[in-house]
Amino acid sequence: MVAVALSAADWIVEGVFGQLAQSFLPHAQSLVWLDLPWPVCRVRLIKRLAGGAHLDRTQDSDAAAALLAWASEYDARSGSCSRAGHLGLFDAFSGEKTRLQSEEQTQAWLDARLAAY
Repeated sequence: MVAVALSAADWIVEGVFGQLAQSFLPHAQSLVWLDLPWPVCRVRLIKRLAGGAHLDRTQDSDAAAALLAWASEYDARSGSCSRAGHLGLFDAFSGEKTRLQSEEQTQAWLDARLAAY
């Protein structure tokens, strides 16, 4: 799947799974880390789960609770799916990189790209 994605002229990769994202980084020109505070992420995840699906899979209440618990441990975890893991990828990336840490920063970044488009 990585090779197929990389064969495209343009691509965007979501990187919650740092090990997968790491496969793309040597081929990337830019990296954007949407590093929003947990309270913001929690509200958004709950809204997505309220629809009964996440990542195109039906989520029962036990699976939704497990996903929410896993996500809440982002700062405490180690490894490629943690804040520390993502920070390591971000720091090591030598291309253009942006770290967005608030909704306001994210909106300003999007507005600037849309204005240039």
